[in-house]
Amino acid sequence: MNKEKRGLSLTWRRFLIIWAVALLLLGLIGCLVLYRYLGVYEATRPELFIEEYMSSMTVQKLLDQMEMDSDLPVSQYEDPAALYQQYLSGLTLDGQLRYAQEKHPGVNDRADFTVSLGRARLCTVTLTDDGTRHGFGRHGWKLDRVHTGNFTSSLRSMYLSIYALDQQELYLNGIPLAADDLADHEAPPDLTEAESRFSPATSFSRYRIGPLYGDLVLTDRDGAEIPLRQAGDDQLSADAAAREKHALRITAPAGIRVFAGGLELDPADAQANAGIMEGLSTMVMTDYLCYTYTLPDLYGTPEVSAVDEQSHALSPVISADGQYRFFYENDPEAAAVLQPYAERFFQLFVTYTSSAFNESRYYDLLDRIRPGTALYDYVAQSRDAMIWAPYSQTEFADLHYDNFRYLNNRCFICTVRYDADISFSAKDEAYNYGLQSAYEMAFQLADTGWIALAMSAVD
Repeated sequence: MNKEKRGLSLTWRRFLIIWAVALLLLGLIGCLVLYRYLGVYEATRPELFIEEYMSSMTVQKLLDQMEMDSDLPVSQYEDPAALYQQYLSGLTLDGQLRYAQEKHPGVNDRADFTVSLGRARLCTVTLTDDGTRHGFGRHGWKLDRVHTGNFTSSLRSMYLSIYALDQQELYLNGIPLAADDLADHEAPPDLTEAESRFSPATSFSRYRIGPLYGDLVLTDRDGAEIPLRQAGDDQLSADAAAREKHALRITAPAGIRVFAGGLELDPADAQANAGIMEGLSTMVMTDYLCYTYTLPDLYGTPEVSAVDEQSHALSPVISADGQYRFFYENDPEAAAVLQPYAERFFQLFVTYTSSAFNESRYYDLLDRIRPGTALYDYVAQSRDAMIWAPYSQTEFADLHYDNFRYLNNRCFICTVRYDADISFSAKDEAYNYGLQSAYEMAFQLADTGWIALAMSAVD
């Protein structure tokens, strides 16, 4: 029995000794492997490469190697290179260079180091796998590039909201606004009640652009700058549509129905006046009346139309500043009788005003105007101005007489539309320009025939 126990004890001791030796060998091998791994790890750390690289770097050397990143969060309206130069201009470039590795979990073949100048970010240095293998899945490093990195994170960002009319051409830093920046078609809050009822409605666009970092200049198609205003800590706004705001003025005689944007305008809201017959009603005993409709603060230009008492559509004369003048529809019977008198007077007017002063023409014209009227006084006082004015010549073409209407049996009104080519010289310089315009004229039957009472230019 004792022999048995001694045999078991000896076997157990041998087992323990063998196991201990095996463990010692495994531990030794593990230590050797760990030693080797630590050596490889230390030798392949990207920090060693960047430390050696940065030891010979200066700010200027880094800037000389700099590349601009192509994936910066910069809109098409700004130049990344210009933004970076603007960013650098705000830095003091004689500070101490420091660097820190950016964290990219799961990325083993690239290392990015942010290089700072004092507290300000200067650039990013990127290292990549150089192709050498050192075991344990470790590799060497090489310089890939020096680039700006996302320097915009150090800039103040702004967002710009722009109100504009649909189809309004706008440019931000010289670049046309893109459809991708269109946020909605919301109308501005100050849209007038009348314009809100126009049909078709005035269409608006609201753009939302950002982030933006640098200087911004918003212009229209003519290059006129549209001011930007602060609308919050990081918000700018511009009302480009407001640049188009205008007042629409429409003048029409009583009895003519006027429409703007599909809305019939109420004469009760218009300004009543005697029009071309201003100051003449007692001379001709007429109650001729005109209405001037004014629609202020419009963003868009509505479609304007008018019809007479018989619902006939009327064609307006539109002045150079976009104002509308409607007249009574032409009375063919009146035109057949009265047009020769209107032609004769206007020809005298053209002959007198289209060239140098002539005494005979001056008196011929005055003889065809009723004394005591503003028109008579105007022509009478033009003598000195015509004598001393620079040489000028006006050629009238495409004369078209229209809108004849009796106000009573001794008074009529009409219009004459024309193209004029005006040339004059002053101080050895010659000028020439074309003009499309019209005159409204009023006449009275006198003992000597039809004479002029008034002329009103539509220009």
